[in-house]
Amino acid sequence: MRIINKILIKVSFVISVLLFLSGCETTNAIPYKASSSNIATMQTALADKGNLSVGNVNIAKDISLMCRLNGDIIVYPGKSIPEYVKDAFLEELIVAQKYDATSRKVSVNLESVSFSSITPANWEISAKVSSDNGVNYPISVKHEFDTSWSAAGACENVANAFGPTTQELIKEIVSNPKFALLSN
Repeated sequence: MRIINKILIKVSFVISVLLFLSGCETTNAIPYKASSSNIATMQTALADKGNLSVGNVNIAKDISLMCRLNGDIIVYPGKSIPEYVKDAFLEELIVAQKYDATSRKVSVNLESVSFSSITPANWEISAKVSSDNGVNYPISVKHEFDTSWSAAGACENVANAFGPTTQELIKEIVSNPKFALLSN
């Protein structure tokens, strides 16, 4: 009987360890922080053109944000990627004092969103920016960042790099020569 108990204890221990090691980990990014460079560019580009509002931000297709079988990357708790980008763009317009809910609406269609957690680690986003006045243009960004050998470390770096990637995405939107035409 003692032998059976010892075997059961060992089997229970092995099963517990396997369950612990095979569990998924969800990685959350840090909150978005407005870019002073983007704010200055918005203020300059829209100086005499008026203000903008943020329309829809959509993603063209379902994407998988699974990172190294470690679990999904969540860009911010309770927010999808389009919601995160929309809130970031809205924050930049508000801080730049170039937001007006009754102005032309700028929409962003995220055509592709992907990341790599291995060297060279990066986020890649391609999008189409459009205004309700008919002006539109494509943009794309590739933001590189450091990775880690461990899955948990690498996936944390992926999540933490989404904010700076979004800053670069907004930089591409506002530094495009057609940006000022979105408000006409």
